[in-house]
Amino acid sequence: MNFFQRITSITGSILLSVCAQTGYTQVGINANGATPHPSAMLEVSSNNKGVLLPRMTTAERKAIANPAEGLLVFDTDKTTLYIFEGTTWLPLAATSPANLPPLTRTVSDVAEQDRCGYRVAISDDYAIIGAYTDDIDAKANQGSAYIFKRTGGSWIQLAKLTAADGAAHDYFGCSVAISGDWAIVGAYGSDPGNVSAQGSAYIFHRIDDTWTQHSKITAVDGAANDNFGVSVSIEGDVAVIGAPNDDVGSITDEGSAYVFGYLSSSNTWVQQDKITSPDGASGDAFGYSVAQWNTFIAVGASSADVSGQVNRGSVYAYERMGFDWIFREKIIASDGASADGFGSSIAMSTDYIVVGASGHDTGGKSNQGSAYVYARSGATWTQRAILTAADGEANDYFGYYVATAGNYAVVGSFGDDIGLFTDQGSCYLFKAAGPIWNPVRKIELVNAQTNDYTGFSVGMSSSWIIIGSPGDTFGYGRISFLNIEE
Repeated sequence: MNFFQRITSITGSILLSVCAQTGYTQVGINANGATPHPSAMLEVSSNNKGVLLPRMTTAERKAIANPAEGLLVFDTDKTTLYIFEGTTWLPLAATSPANLPPLTRTVSDVAEQDRCGYRVAISDDYAIIGAYTDDIDAKANQGSAYIFKRTGGSWIQLAKLTAADGAAHDYFGCSVAISGDWAIVGAYGSDPGNVSAQGSAYIFHRIDDTWTQHSKITAVDGAANDNFGVSVSIEGDVAVIGAPNDDVGSITDEGSAYVFGYLSSSNTWVQQDKITSPDGASGDAFGYSVAQWNTFIAVGASSADVSGQVNRGSVYAYERMGFDWIFREKIIASDGASADGFGSSIAMSTDYIVVGASGHDTGGKSNQGSAYVYARSGATWTQRAILTAADGEANDYFGYYVATAGNYAVVGSFGDDIGLFTDQGSCYLFKAAGPIWNPVRKIELVNAQTNDYTGFSVGMSSSWIIIGSPGDTFGYGRISFLNIEE
């Protein structure tokens, strides 16, 4: 033990007794015996060590009983110091919680053009990230996905997932979803049975912290170029997979979605239903996006023509009745127009559907984009709000990806130009207060650059947002986590 360590140890052990005997005794912890500054009761001096404060999660910090004014802790969820000012906790790293930056992560073996963060999803303490152009064992664009776990407020890489039978140009990781102990990854370029680009999806199961491939699922009636797996969703024992280029009858590329259920008796995932549009047409791309919550499924047809407006887009809502999924409603935007791409992204939670329309012209600005919130009453979905960026500009593509949890929604705007950085990208957080959805903050990344495409994908749980930046550093890609607990 060196001199500084001995002084620190001795001083630490007597500090309480000294202060108890004389409430105004100054204490110095240093290696040279220097007295503290006259204004300080305690001064710690060192040129190679720091002061380690109590570290805890946001929930643990907020659970402190009767915190004293001036109490200082390090919040591991927010990755910043917090001080209690007498009535509330305030971050020391920014002027307000709304300015706290996300926590950024990269994967261990990422390479140029892997596009890590092309798709992201999050569920409780686990997150999944797609890197759909990752080359695996010299197989170009086979693709991969990564699992991250939240441990003590920090997000760490836990596993890398690949398809057991993966091949070049499968694009495994083009879509991802996670729920509890299950994760699903789409591979729209997969050739099951040597049927070109029919597509497939892979389901992984977690035991403790080990994730293993459980099933490979394909459409019973799949055909070439269906691109089954472009979109995926999983919740409990139900998985939904979109095949937007499926030919339905004689209608080319109308698209469809498939519902699979887990049978615990046989430990298998089996196809339970195939969902198609009640008014589908050629090129609708029904199934380009899918989402589910409880007994409801929403399917996006982002290229559907509505009232003669080409590629305006629409969304279809279904409700589960036994093992069947019954069509309930066709959802369109109240101010929709040609080329809006309404339904290119969908998210569901509680009684809300959030729909992105990244091609919508807002305020005369081409492709600025917007997002729409629908609330459920019974089996009816009613438009509640139109979300836009207050600082939006042309070609921001606000709404390209959306996520929601509880009364929050986050909207990606991957084409947002920030400062001199073209297509740096950003995200916007909104919160519902009764029927009104209010903007909370704009989320920008630290050290972001041109063509990062931040917000190309987003995911959300009850207290965390995950953000994909697949263009970061020449397409290496990165992901970011932001805690939104109040």
